[in-house]
Amino acid sequence: MTSKFNGFNALDLIFEQCNKEATEFQKILLLNEESKIKLAALIDKIDNGIFSTEKEKGDALELLTRETLKAFKFFDALPNIFTSTNEIDFLCKLSNSGNIAKAKGYIRFEDEFLIECKNYARPVDVTYVGKFACLLLSQSKNLGILVSKKGITGSNWSDAYGWTKKLYLKHDILIISFTLEDFRQLLDNKSFFEIIEQKKMDIINDTDINSYLQKHPSMLDPLQD
Repeated sequence: MTSKFNGFNALDLIFEQCNKEATEFQKILLLNEESKIKLAALIDKIDNGIFSTEKEKGDALELLTRETLKAFKFFDALPNIFTSTNEIDFLCKLSNSGNIAKAKGYIRFEDEFLIECKNYARPVDVTYVGKFACLLLSQSKNLGILVSKKGITGSNWSDAYGWTKKLYLKHDILIISFTLEDFRQLLDNKSFFEIIEQKKMDIINDTDINSYLQKHPSMLDPLQD
């Protein structure tokens, strides 16, 4: 026998509560207008390259990244973390809100990950992707987000992008390239989680298919000499 409350059965009440929670959650997934204005100004400044000092120029992408993470409320970003051999731009952890959202099944995201920012005029090359991979392995992290103006070099199995797939195959780590164009998509109401998930799937799905091929470039260990 179904319990009823004010004309609703238990299933109706659960469904109504889920809809209410999902609606509230969707508001957090997208940037509010105040955040959009702030981030748009930072993006324009990086695009135009007008800075008072070299330090301001060097810190611009880190500032944009920090403000973006703050706007989404799901992350605690600890900047400029020093290890025995390296400096990490951001060690990121799920915030209390992020952990609750993950526990409820609203998001799927790593508990901890690293972010590195490279404000280069050209795409980031394979050398730095390899260094970032070593940093991730040394810190036992499986996800790294590489923030840059123009992404990383290569495509398919070549250059830096090719290495991201080889690294996933051999070491189960994901290095995701996040560009200024991706930041602009956030201003156009695309979810940060949606963008990252798609980039993950692009690497994972491609390697799932190609890892079955023999004598393929993916069989080479990118961290071996």
